[in-house]
Amino acid sequence: TPVYLDYEAVHDLRKRGLLSNDSCIVNGYSGDFLFGGHVPEQLLLAPDYEELVNAIIRKHCSHFNPSIFPNTISEIRESLLVQFSDLKDCTDPGPICAAYENWEWRERQPKAVVNGQRLYEFFNVHWALPLWDKRLVKFWAKVPLNYRVNQLLHLRYLRQVENLGAFSFLRS
Repeated sequence: TPVYLDYEAVHDLRKRGLLSNDSCIVNGYSGDFLFGGHVPEQLLLAPDYEELVNAIIRKHCSHFNPSIFPNTISEIRESLLVQFSDLKDCTDPGPICAAYENWEWRERQPKAVVNGQRLYEFFNVHWALPLWDKRLVKFWAKVPLNYRVNQLLHLRYLRQVENLGAFSFLRS
């Protein structure tokens, strides 16, 4: 499925001659995911199998209009309940949050985010996703959950290393 998020900007840059064939676009796509910004805090505070499914549906299925797709949400819910059935009695935030992140990593990131790089290929422009570097992914996978939720560690780091006030607007 095509992703048109950057189409107008890339098209305009190409048309104005500001983006040549030897250009390389490096964006921050997936950084918020990698740094823990997609883990719902509710799953850390009150881990629950049903809440895991509800969190996925709230975040990723809000675009379904129930009057047009009356059965879609319930079909998705049933599929997710089956998919995560091994967590039915789990109250440990570790496995619950890991399941949420794994689902997002498998389903949303490659299909809706990383696939967006194909737009650059359409315009014959090179691209790179440095935030998907295996070393970074391995590092962030080892960071304790309470430091990843709400991107806590990442935001603390940015504030600590900044010297021009560039990150002063970030949430606490």
